[in-house]
Amino acid sequence: MAWYDDITKKVHIVTYKNEEDATEEANIAAEKGWKIQEMATKNPGWSIWTGYMPRKSQITVTYTRLDKE
Repeated sequence: MAWYDDITKKVHIVTYKNEEDATEEANIAAEKGWKIQEMATKNPGWSIWTGYMPRKSQITVTYTRLDKE
C-alpha cells in the first residue's frame, strides 16, 4: 500500500531525487485527498532568481490530508 492510500495518516514527509518524481506523486496524492503543506529544495546550486534547479537536487515535501466534509 502506498503512503497516500493509508487513511489513518494525516501528515507525510518524503524526499524526492528529482522534480519529475515529486510532480508525479503530488498529482496522485492530490487525487487521494492530500495537499502540499511545505516544499524545500536542498542543493547549493539552487537559484530562486533564475528558477534553475540542478539535476542532483533533493526535494522534500510535507503533505497533509484534507479533511473530508
